[in-house]
Amino acid sequence: MKVFIADEVGHFNEKKNLSAIYSLHVHPLGKKLATGSQDYNIKIWDLDIVFSQMEPNPLKNPLLSTLSAHKGPVLCVRWSSISGQYLASAGDDSKICIWEQVRCALLFIQSEILTLCSASRQTGNLVDLDGEGNVERYRVKKELFGHQGGQNDVADLAWSPDNSYLASCGFDGKVCIWNGSTFEKIIALDCHEGFVKGVSWDPVGKYLATQGDDKFLKIWRISDWGLEHEVSEPYRLAASTTFFRRLSWSPEGSYIVTVNGESGSLPIAPLVDRGEEWNCDSSLVGHQGQIEVGLFNPKLFKQGDQPTGDFVGYCALGSQDCGVSLWSTKLGRAMINIKALFRHTVLDLSWTPDGFTLLASSYDGHVAVLRFSSNELGTPVSEERVIMEMSKYGYQRNKVIIAETPAQLQLEEEYRNSSSAAQLALPIPQEAPSGPSIQPVVQAEEMVVESNLSSKDVSELQTVSVKGGKKRITPVTLKSVSNVSEARQSNLNIATVPQESSVRGKESIEDPARKRKQPTESLNASGSKRQQTSITASDVKLKYVMPTIISTTKIPKLLAIPTASRTIAWTMNKDDQTITIQCENNMKQGSSKITCSSQSKVFWTDFLQSVVIHVKGTNKFTAISCADGTLYIYSPAGRRILPCIALESAAKFLDCSESHLMVITALGNVSVWDITKKKSIVSRENMTHLLKLETGENPQIITIVDAAIKPFGSPQVVLSDGSMYLFELDLREWVRVWEVESDSLEFSKARHQKDQLTTFSILENKICAFLAGKQPNEFRDALHMYARKLADEGALEKVIELCDELLGPPTT
Repeated sequence: MKVFIADEVGHFNEKKNLSAIYSLHVHPLGKKLATGSQDYNIKIWDLDIVFSQMEPNPLKNPLLSTLSAHKGPVLCVRWSSISGQYLASAGDDSKICIWEQVRCALLFIQSEILTLCSASRQTGNLVDLDGEGNVERYRVKKELFGHQGGQNDVADLAWSPDNSYLASCGFDGKVCIWNGSTFEKIIALDCHEGFVKGVSWDPVGKYLATQGDDKFLKIWRISDWGLEHEVSEPYRLAASTTFFRRLSWSPEGSYIVTVNGESGSLPIAPLVDRGEEWNCDSSLVGHQGQIEVGLFNPKLFKQGDQPTGDFVGYCALGSQDCGVSLWSTKLGRAMINIKALFRHTVLDLSWTPDGFTLLASSYDGHVAVLRFSSNELGTPVSEERVIMEMSKYGYQRNKVIIAETPAQLQLEEEYRNSSSAAQLALPIPQEAPSGPSIQPVVQAEEMVVESNLSSKDVSELQTVSVKGGKKRITPVTLKSVSNVSEARQSNLNIATVPQESSVRGKESIEDPARKRKQPTESLNASGSKRQQTSITASDVKLKYVMPTIISTTKIPKLLAIPTASRTIAWTMNKDDQTITIQCENNMKQGSSKITCSSQSKVFWTDFLQSVVIHVKGTNKFTAISCADGTLYIYSPAGRRILPCIALESAAKFLDCSESHLMVITALGNVSVWDITKKKSIVSRENMTHLLKLETGENPQIITIVDAAIKPFGSPQVVLSDGSMYLFELDLREWVRVWEVESDSLEFSKARHQKDQLTTFSILENKICAFLAGKQPNEFRDALHMYARKLADEGALEKVIELCDELLGPPTT
């Protein structure tokens, strides 16, 4: 496997800084890539040139065209299926644009290139080139307005497999279905009670799946656009802090990978099993942040000498923890879990048509490329074989059986009675093999990871365990390697670790077709009974082995968070007046009203969809944390100066000083930001090792009694045992600056010694602590005491070291 950051792909703003790339999509023919960005533009890239960055002599400037028609950030770009004739784009301007390429003929006359466009400049609505030097030209064929009223961003788009329909979803809570040829609106599905952030079509052609902030997955019938089923349990506890909820069907239509689930405080990607009940008993667990996007590989693979029907599928996940993971259905665990691939959230994923290359885009403006070999994934199965698998759910080539027709039910009845039909089995317990290592090979301006993972290694199964009927996935833990480029490359952590577990539970999962009521006879057009016809599809069911199953228990929060009260207020003085930030919590609705005022004058007001538990501020900003783990930053005028920050759990402590903001979460992680510079100072530094369990006759758990942030940005905590710790920014470690019992004991011993008021160790500890805490007066006093003590004791070597340290290195 090779991984690199595509430096040539990016959207730059007026200040030459990278803009967030909200979406990307590979052309169905695999030659082009479309990206949509925060800079309001869409860009088309030549993938051959992008991939050439991995070669010794890479080609330059892969940009083919820049498209500008939106009046806001472009949130989604999707090529039409099969040939990619159209490109659909959507943004937060509530508009959908359908683009098509303008075909040109080049004539060389007297050394000049004359471009003759097949569309007229007067009637073709050609995109303004604006000096970008476009190689390809595109025009807006049609603009679609179906998500109207207010700021109704269009979050996601999806073309049906045969291009009959285009589906769009937005923040108005609607899912619009458009005709794929005329682009007229067919219907608007208004059944979500919150923002709809993800939409995906069933490859069989029977259903449409949508997912929204109302914490529901909804399955819609295409035959009458009615609601088939809805799922809510895996998403009920998850925070609504993701940019998107982009879901995906497996290529043969057996499963849906969904996102932004939560189980026991762990972010999960629930897998929904196709069937009458649409069970959701399996989940992909391995990321530390909420999962934004899940995408199945468009191909099924066969590895080695596997028997007929025993195929492997792959699913990629992108998360708010800045990482990307790849999961194998045969292996039963994540093949890789790349942590810190980007510096910010992963927002979109796209596979190339051959299934061997995965591209990912991030909020930091970068695009990453992950290239796999056939030794790692296997050999793609033929399209005919995938169609045979889909036919078990009613699919026919060039014809999709939409309704529950007798022909389809007859097909499923024959398949159910087939003696050779293989059930979906869990992996057989066996000794877990030692995980193969993936050694990083670093080159000049690219990240290359050479994989020793063979198809034999991939085919071996991990052991499993089942508890309470729920299934969970064991992730592959990855370790870090050094940065490849100081300016542009991100840390890539890759190393596989073998997992160990035990097996118990069900031996198989019943096929969903067996639960349906099957007709034994059907009527022909004349109304007479006819016999059932033979099955043309293969009788062997796709053996789609689910990932490794382990049991998980709810992880308790280490620190108790404050109980939300009806009113929380914070006051500060500014320009000789008292400013009050007041939060009024509505406990029944789970919302809060924020008001900034001075006496009877109200400066600004805002509303949040969660109850507030902390509010702090300075003259430069106001910080508000909510019970659902969200954090909001306001300017003095009430403007949100940062996007909503999604913490891994609710905040236990919140403090600020000048331009610095500190948060300690209930999981014991400490983060510090410089709000003015919009820069992270301390990122999720864990301090749970400081909360040790005291032993003895009366054991007591040490807790945090107070926390504050120093003006220079270092967090400081006081524990219940009286000790005080400071996070030293240069050392990146917690240092103890005061411990009551230890210091008192040392002073007590010192009093019994001849004329000895203190000891060297205590003074040395205090000098280091005052220096780390940047306390000049206390440092000077302790240094004077230490110097006198050295002179009294005649400690010549320590005196020489102290003088050298104070004078600095010698000069010539």
